[in-house]
Formats: sequence, structure tokens, C-alpha cells
Amino acid sequence: MPRLAEPLWNAFCAMHDARGSNGYTPNAITWQDIAAWQQVSGNTLTPWELDTIRALDGVAMAAFAKQAKAQQAQNKGT
Repeated sequence: MPRLAEPLWNAFCAMHDARGSNGYTPNAITWQDIAAWQQVSGNTLTPWELDTIRALDGVAMAAFAKQAKAQQAQNKGT
């Protein structure tokens, strides 16, 4: 990973680690979650960084969905 991307990746990881759940799957990172992180951390994200965080979260949510689907298929087979 490029060194310049590390702060943004670390911000995403901090938000990811604090994400909530609906009891079945993780929740997406919301604008409120991002605002809370900015307030708590004292960091302000640029519009490009906000878009990147949201894009990374989209990839994470797709991975969670794929994992849940595979788990359901496995449970049907047992």
C-alpha cells in the first residue's frame, strides 16, 4: 500500500472496527458514523477521502454478503 494512503486506510479500519450490526450482518458505515469518527479523532476528511471511505465500505459490505451467502449454502448442505 502506498505510504500516503495509510492514514485513509487507518481511518477506514477504525470505522470498520466500530461498525454496528443488525444481529445477522454488519451494518454499513453511515454518514453519522463518519461524522462521529471525525469528531472523536479530531480529523477532517476531504470530499475525496469521504468518497473513498464509502467505496471501501461498499467493497466490505459486498464481501460480507458473499460470505453470508456461502455460509447459508453450507448450512443447507449439512
